Amino acid sequence: MKETYKGYTIQSQGEGFQVMPNSAGRIATFWVVNEDKKVRSMFVVARSLTDSFSHIDQSEDLIIDELIILIKSYIDGEKVKDLEEYTFEYKNGQLFYDSDPKWWNKTLRKYFSKSDPKSDI
Repeated sequence: MKETYKGYTIQSQGEGFQVMPNSAGRIATFWVVNEDKKVRSMFVVARSLTDSFSHIDQSEDLIIDELIILIKSYIDGEKVKDLEEYTFEYKNGQLFYDSDPKWWNKTLRKYFSKSDPKSDI
């Protein structure tokens, strides 16, 4: 999935939800990039298998649609920052922000620092 919104490219990394290594759940990851503003960020949503089984009526496509709406609201509010990783958990039909989840290692700043000559988009 790839779309453009107000100068930002929103692109999925992979095809929707992927299995989380070492965890009983799945994640969907999206790059959010604005070349003019030199912004590269990620939005990630995780869903446990327990939530998947207890809320079978909430499809992964629905969750991705909700995450895209959330990403666009961050863009509208000018909240998308360079090298930031926005991590959310989907529980009981809602997206919850988790600044330091156990299931995600934040690495963008480590690998794409401003001092890195590769940091040019």
